[in-house]
Order: sequence, then C-alpha cells, then structure tokens
Amino acid sequence: MLEVKKYDVIYFEHNIISETKIKKSKIDFNPNNKIELLMTEHYPWNKVIKGDLMENIKFPNKNIRFQDHATIPIVINQAKNVGVMYEALYNYDVGHPGNITKKKDKYKDIYEAFEYLINAYSKGILKKEDLTVLFIKKVYLR
Repeated sequence: MLEVKKYDVIYFEHNIISETKIKKSKIDFNPNNKIELLMTEHYPWNKVIKGDLMENIKFPNKNIRFQDHATIPIVINQAKNVGVMYEALYNYDVGHPGNITKKKDKYKDIYEAFEYLINAYSKGILKKEDLTVLFIKKVYLR
C-alpha cells in the first residue's frame, strides 16, 4: 500500500492485550487533518512509516517513557500523504517485562520529551501550533 498509493505514513488499528482483556482500537480521526494526527497516540507500532522519513529522526538517548512522543510528531509533520487501514495488524502486550510505561517518574519523562520537541521547533522542524497541540494532548488531556 505504501508503494502503490504513495503514502508516507499508514496508521492501522491494533489490539491492546492485558492479563484480563483485549481492547480493540478504532481509528476515528481524519488522516488529512494534521491537528487530529497530532492528537493521536504516537506509538511507532500502530503505523508503517516510509523509510526516508526516518532517516534523520533520532530517538532521545535516554531511556524515557515518552520517546515516541518526542519523535513521531516530527514524522507526522514531515509526512505529505497519510493513510489508514481499518484492520488490526498488531497486538500490543502491556504486560511484557520490558514495557517502559511501567516506569514511575512519568512527569520528568514528559519534560524530557518536550525538550526534544522544543529543539525540533528551534530548528524549524515543528511549528508553535504543533507544540501547543502536543502540550494540550500530553499534559491537559492525559
């Protein structure tokens, strides 16, 4: 689909698996609306990203909880064509031992992720409006 339709990013539905239940995601955003895309969860595992968009992307060096939130918005900003697939193509097991979301000090991690995004803003990669949307999503709506 990436090659045929020339999408830079394709979002797909997924399942979140815990010990007691399976939660199925539903895509309910417009892939042509940048604000709606910035308001989505920024997991790298619920999308396929064209390789050249990732060439200059570097994840934060530190093992922080919000690494994806520091980088995926940059990818979204650079994507020219975004598509969706209404099919669950991935199962995410929240109980796996290496799951960083179990880390307790999340507020410090959010701060470090935003430092990374502010650096992208200072380089002209993100706009002030993008940072505002991301701040609202992560801090106020969390």
